[in-house]
Amino acid sequence: MRNIWIALLLSVLFGTRSILALRFNSLLAYAIFDRWDATTNGTLLFEFKTQKENGFLIYEDDPSGMDFIDIFLVDGKVRMRLHVGQCVLKEAFVHGNFSDNKWHRVQVFRNFQNTILKVDHHSSKAISCKAKDSSFTVTSALYVGGFPLDISLNSLAFPGSFYEIYNGNRFVGCISGVKFSDVLGRFTPAQLKNTSGTTPDCKRACTKPYEFLTNCKQQKGCAKKITECDCLDTGYEGQDCTRDLNLYA
Repeated sequence: MRNIWIALLLSVLFGTRSILALRFNSLLAYAIFDRWDATTNGTLLFEFKTQKENGFLIYEDDPSGMDFIDIFLVDGKVRMRLHVGQCVLKEAFVHGNFSDNKWHRVQVFRNFQNTILKVDHHSSKAISCKAKDSSFTVTSALYVGGFPLDISLNSLAFPGSFYEIYNGNRFVGCISGVKFSDVLGRFTPAQLKNTSGTTPDCKRACTKPYEFLTNCKQQKGCAKKITECDCLDTGYEGQDCTRDLNLYA
């Protein structure tokens, strides 16, 4: 419970001035954000980092209908499944090894009939819906990293996403910087509503796009802990290896 309040407090206090980065630690970990409204157009953006080849990233839907979107890591690739309007369920892949313990940026672009998944500089083929009704209706929240275990499967347009998670495809790692764009392309951080099984301690010292914030000192690199600097045998500790251990001897 304490971790939930810490994460929510960070989200409320700092808003657009900070990057909320959550570490997903357990089988039951999840985060719930305000919904992404992309009825006709808009962009969803987030970043993730993991060593696990298979894992759930995001889901949202229209519980009263059939529209939904989910994104999973599948054998290191990123897969998007989408049901829009009167069109059939379709999927798109971005191929690569995205379970390499490095930060990767995911963007989903909605432009009326077309939806495109992009990971870093690699894009999927567009998923097109040319039916008369090609609007993407969602009313649920945006689920990130997992679902609450007590969620009603009857409330999901596509319960298969839930079953896939709890069939060994839970996410282990960090997800950061969930944002939505408006029709003018201006991004706003998504508001965190609730989270469990996560901690807001995905430090950014080991994140190349954020080198202007901080780097690992003492000529050390990133450890296998995903986000922390490897300070072993340096005589220093801390996020970026700058806290002198001799001062505490």
